[in-house]
Amino acid sequence: MLAGLPAELRQQLRTALESLEHPRIAQTLDRIGELDRPLQKILAQLVENFDYPTILKQL
Repeated sequence: MLAGLPAELRQQLRTALESLEHPRIAQTLDRIGELDRPLQKILAQLVENFDYPTILKQL
């Protein structure tokens, strides 16, 4: 699911999720949306549900 993203963006997502800082997570999701809107929507739903472990497992 996330393998198609650039490595730098995947690392930013990991760091943002681990920081638990919502503005940072939202900013990273916005960047992902510029590349893959459907993926961004999926990730946003997971973030909304605080399901960070599911995202981190994919990284």
